[in-house]
Amino acid sequence: MRITVSLLTLVALAAAAAANWPEAAGPNGNWSVPDAKAPVSWSVARNQNIAWRTPLPNGGQSGIAVWGDKLFLTTFEPYKPGSPKFSANILGHAVDAKTGKILWSVRLEGTLPSPMMYAYSDSTTPSPITDGTHVWFFNASGAMGCWDMNGREVWHRQYKPWGEPYPFNKQHEPMMYGNTILSVEPDMEGKSKQGWNYLRGIDKLTGKTLWVAEDGTTTYATSVFGHTKDGGPAVLTGRGGWHGVPERPVGLGLVDLRPGHEGKTLWRFVADTDGDGKPLAEPGSLAGPTWQALYVLHWDKKYAYWFRLNPEESHLVIDSQTGKLVKEQSLIRNVDYRQWDPAAGKYIVHQNVNLREIRELSPRNQMKPDEVIRVMPAWHCNIVVNGYHYFLTSTAHRRRRSTRN
Repeated sequence: MRITVSLLTLVALAAAAAANWPEAAGPNGNWSVPDAKAPVSWSVARNQNIAWRTPLPNGGQSGIAVWGDKLFLTTFEPYKPGSPKFSANILGHAVDAKTGKILWSVRLEGTLPSPMMYAYSDSTTPSPITDGTHVWFFNASGAMGCWDMNGREVWHRQYKPWGEPYPFNKQHEPMMYGNTILSVEPDMEGKSKQGWNYLRGIDKLTGKTLWVAEDGTTTYATSVFGHTKDGGPAVLTGRGGWHGVPERPVGLGLVDLRPGHEGKTLWRFVADTDGDGKPLAEPGSLAGPTWQALYVLHWDKKYAYWFRLNPEESHLVIDSQTGKLVKEQSLIRNVDYRQWDPAAGKYIVHQNVNLREIRELSPRNQMKPDEVIRVMPAWHCNIVVNGYHYFLTSTAHRRRRSTRN
């Protein structure tokens, strides 16, 4: 299998503006960089603004960490034709940012094979982390390690990964705060909660576990680092999703990172209503589709943000100091909706409408009488910048052919 990576000339300009991109969430841990000039025009097919291309030994889904003249990413080991397209073993690569040459590679052997290039994630998905002196590679199949910038191993550890009966959806990115690597792993210290995953603080230079969070975290979404109003470091994390993910209570939680308080929960927002909007007998017991921690979690010093699907698709604004709900905003009422009309060959703009009252116009997707258009917030595409929450949605129907999804 021959995979080629292309680097955009404009990406190099953006990286220069941001200095370095040391982990998936960027230099500030919040997925944004102030005043960086992002690339806006390129084409791989037309070879426009492409600095170089280089073959890789196999596919991989990690993000790319950048430090100076080096890029770091992961792929699977070379694929042998005729072999099963499953693997637990990956390679971590250091790449010359100017030429695309692979400078060195290291092997991380896991224990639970994943599909190669699975639609949501696979063994290679966690992005590397670097601080300019060391680089950390992660294998979602149960391994992580630290190497110096020349590829010499500092430490390496394996752990028992999340397995059956849950599918391979390990989408949680590792992060670094000070001298601690934050990773999500199943409990290994005997917490009698089968399948539960927890944020774990790991000493970046030794690989030793420093602390384990008191609340569970789903691996289906990435927690987000930030600072509270009084400047304390913390991580917003979540629980709840499809396929019976076990961590409870379903909802959000803010995890303390202050020295001496690492892993303690500052507050919990517990999902407390059912699909009809009525109070749950056991708050935090209902997950997807009404409540899901699959949506990328975001917060700032003032608010945390989430979504609810039933009884009506809604955007939630939560006080990030207390975990209390501040506001709930409908995503279907009083909205502007841009709809493609295939018969007219143009878009129709509906202003200040209720999407439940709009009919699908595509002849391929004619809705039955009990079907409605629903708004589906994108699971992995939202961000908070300067007090604004930006997120993508799609419109979907035929999800059980009713107003309930």
